[in-house]
Amino acid sequence: MRHRQKDKIFSLRIPQSVYENISWIADQKYTDISSVVRNGIRKELADNQELLDPEYIRKHQHHSVAY
Repeated sequence: MRHRQKDKIFSLRIPQSVYENISWIADQKYTDISSVVRNGIRKELADNQELLDPEYIRKHQHHSVAY
């Protein structure tokens, strides 16, 4: 995967056992750990598409935590 100007990098702390499971999945699919994580994020976004609707976001904006 090529990095583009708009790509963002973030760090994620996970338990060793989770890392080992992700690594195992990556090995079984002949890919790398980053690809497995990206695919998991894509699946989560697809499964929660209704939460990304602009109208839903507008109505529930007060629930957001500002950092």
